[in-house]
This record gives sequence, C-alpha cells and structure tokens, in this order.
Amino acid sequence: MEKSIAAEAYLSRDRLHHIDMLEALRRKMADIVYAGPEGVLLYNAMSECWVISAATPEASLHMLAIPESPDFICAHQEFTVSQLQKTYDSPFFLDCVQTAYFKSDSYYSCCT
Repeated sequence: MEKSIAAEAYLSRDRLHHIDMLEALRRKMADIVYAGPEGVLLYNAMSECWVISAATPEASLHMLAIPESPDFICAHQEFTVSQLQKTYDSPFFLDCVQTAYFKSDSYYSCCT
C-alpha cells in the first residue's frame, strides 16, 4: 500500500486527534517516514520535528527506532511518551491541546 494512502487511512480513524498530522501532510509540511495500519511517523524538516502516532506500544517502539538522533518528537499516545522518557532518560514532556475549527462547530483534541 502506498505510504500516503496508508497514512490517510490510519490518521482518519480519529481525525480530530490527528488533525496536526493530517494538516501537515495536506500542507506538504511533513514527509511520511513510515505508514501502516499500526501507525504513522512523520518528519517536518523545517521545524526538525518528528510526529508519531501508534496503535500499540510495539508499533511505537518499531517507529521510534527509525530516527537516529531526534531532537524533538510529538507523540500522540501516552505509552510513546513513557517509551521516550525511558529511552532518553528524560522526565520532560509537554502536554498539548489542539483545536480544530470545522465550519461553525469547534472540536478539541489532545495529544501528549
């Protein structure tokens, strides 16, 4: 399956939770590094940021092995945050809240 189709299929399962990733792809601001039914890993060269969403901890570990020396990673699942903290021995993480506006309705989604 082509990466863009696989990424769209996975991210569209929870559009609001993945709105940042979907918009980065739509605006051609990120490259698809990995995409499959178990998750998506993007890289935004301009901001030097990796963005990951995984269906399982195993898929998360698989994708986290791809970047050689990441400086900044936006993780969409708590288990990925825990994996990053253990791997890089870092207690730091920042909770983010995303907002998306569709027509006159507003929706909120959180990521970690």
